[in-house]
Amino acid sequence: KRVIVTGATGTIVGSAVVARLLAEPDTQLTLPIRAADDAALGARLAQMAQWWGLPAADPRRTRIEPLRGDIALPRFGLDAAGFDRLAATTAT
Repeated sequence: KRVIVTGATGTIVGSAVVARLLAEPDTQLTLPIRAADDAALGARLAQMAQWWGLPAADPRRTRIEPLRGDIALPRFGLDAAGFDRLAATTAT
């Protein structure tokens, strides 16, 4: 299953949710993260992975898909097609 985790970069609640979901081996995570560009998105994900205790070689990292988006915007700031693809692959 694929789960969207909003607030995943929060160091208390969001981080606890991410850790719990990563304990489920069949769960894929999509994490909307505010970032100016793809480089900033990658840097933010790397920072959070370090916070979560996930070294670069940890296989759980392959189950995390960062999404450059903003939960304060309609459809996370994605265009209609991008949002539809996200919705089609996410658990309900």
